[in-house]
Amino acid sequence: MKSKKKPVFRLTVIFIAAVVASGSILAYLSINNISNLKELTEKRVLEEQKNLAASITDNIQNEINEVAGQFPDYSSSDNNDNITVVKLFDTLDQVRNSFIIDRNGRFIWPWFIDGTANRNDKVPSPKFNMNYALAERSEFIEQDFNKASRNYLASLKESSGVLDSIKALNALARLSAKMDNGPKALTYYSTITSKYYSVSDRYGFPYVYYAIPQIVKIAGPSDTEAVLQEITFCLSGMDAGDI
Repeated sequence: MKSKKKPVFRLTVIFIAAVVASGSILAYLSINNISNLKELTEKRVLEEQKNLAASITDNIQNEINEVAGQFPDYSSSDNNDNITVVKLFDTLDQVRNSFIIDRNGRFIWPWFIDGTANRNDKVPSPKFNMNYALAERSEFIEQDFNKASRNYLASLKESSGVLDSIKALNALARLSAKMDNGPKALTYYSTITSKYYSVSDRYGFPYVYYAIPQIVKIAGPSDTEAVLQEITFCLSGMDAGDI
C-alpha cells in the first residue's frame, strides 16, 4: 500500500511546485510590467508638463511683444503725457503697480537704479578715504565728536564726486544730531533732500530716506513750514519717479 501512495505524493509535490513557480514568474512579470508602465507614465506626464510650460511661456512672450508693439511712443521718457496716462491705470481694479519700460528693459517709470546709474564716475581720493576713516574712528570708537566733525569736513573738501559728497554730508548730519545741534543737522539733511535727492547708497537705498525721518524728528515748532516743504518736495519727486 505504501509503494502505491509514493508516486501520487511525488506527482502532487511536482504539481504544487510547478504551480508555485509559474505563479511566481507571472507575479514578477506583472510587477515589473506595472513598474515599467508607471515610469513610462511619469515620463510622459513630465514631458507634457514641459511642453505645456513652454507653450504658456511662448504665449506670454507673444502677448508682451504684441502689446509692446502697440505703444512705440512709450520708448521715450520725454513723453510725459503718455506717462501721466499710465499713472491713471492705478485707479483701475484690474491693474496693480503699473510701470513703463523701454524696449531694452530699462525702467522709464517709476525710476529704478539698475546698478550702474548710481556709480561714481570718479574714484575717491586717498585723502578722502583717510579723513573719512579717521572721522569714523573718532565718532564711533573714541567718541570725540568735535574731532570727528573736523575730519568729516576735511573729507567733504576732498570729495571727488557726488557719492563722496553726500556720504560726508550724511555723516555730518548724523553727527550734528548726536551733538544736539538741531539747526546744523537740519541744514545738512535739507541739503541732501534738495540737492542729492536722487542719489542712493551702495545698497541702493536713497539717502533722502535717511534724511526725511531725521528732519521730522529733529525739527521744532518753528520749523513746521520748512519741514512740510521738504516732505512735499520728496513726495512729489517720488510720484514723478525722480526718487
